Amino acid sequence: MKTLQVYKKIDECGVLVFEGGIAGVKGLIVESGGNCGIFLNSKETHSSDEEFMVLAHEYGHYASGTLHRFNSDKSYVSQCEYRADRKAITEFLPIKKIREAIDNGCQTSYEFSEYLDLP
Repeated sequence: MKTLQVYKKIDECGVLVFEGGIAGVKGLIVESGGNCGIFLNSKETHSSDEEFMVLAHEYGHYASGTLHRFNSDKSYVSQCEYRADRKAITEFLPIKKIREAIDNGCQTSYEFSEYLDLP
C-alpha cells in the first residue's frame, strides 16, 4: 500500500518513473528541459519496502528542489541528500507512526526500521 502511495504522489507531480539505471545505483532523478524522471533500478532493489524507500527518497529530491549534479561539491550533495530524506520522511512517515514506534520501545535505527517495515 505505501509503495502505491508514493507512486500516486509522483504521478500527481507529473514526474515519470522509468525502469533501469546505473549498475550499483538503486534510483536517481534526472531533470531535462524542465521535466523530471525517476529511474528505478529493480535489479538493485530487493523488496517492495526497498522500492518504497528509493522512490520516496527520489520524490524527496523533486519535492524539496534539491537536484544536484554528479560532480557537485560533496558538502552540497550532503545537504541535498539530507533535505530529500527529510522531505520523504515528513511526506510518507506520519509522526503518529514514529511516536507509536517510540511508545513500543524503539530506540535504535535498526529497531525503528524493523518496526516501520523499512530497509
